[in-house]
Amino acid sequence: MFFRKNKIFSKPVETKRSEEVTFQPQDQLKWVVCSNQVEGVGQGVSVEVFIQEAKVLKFDLFEAGDGHFHLFTGDPRMKSGRIAIPEKTLKEQTKRLTFELEFNLRNFRKLHHKEHIRSFNVDVPAVRAALPELAMAVLERGHH
Repeated sequence: MFFRKNKIFSKPVETKRSEEVTFQPQDQLKWVVCSNQVEGVGQGVSVEVFIQEAKVLKFDLFEAGDGHFHLFTGDPRMKSGRIAIPEKTLKEQTKRLTFELEFNLRNFRKLHHKEHIRSFNVDVPAVRAALPELAMAVLERGHH
């Protein structure tokens, strides 16, 4: 069960999802971008981050300042929590997304349960070079 606004809800259900656009800034690192709507949570643009086919992060850049992201550790005993993104607009949330990918992706992957994900070598210059195109794709799909 998830707690949201002092009420108990079942797991959120994605009700709409647009066609996905995939970026691969380096071998075995993939970003998947789409616009979506999640019942009871919000709507906006989502960016999923995969290392060696394992989802490690999901950014939900939602309207009305409801942006947040999830960290997936691969440990079945740990649930993915929601980490708030304090920025309110899509443009500001997109800047936060690119910051987190450029500077913190290496740290987030170290929290994964599987050794091959923890030891994955993030090519920071390749990630940095791909971020402007990712940001453009996010902003093209968003509406807030």
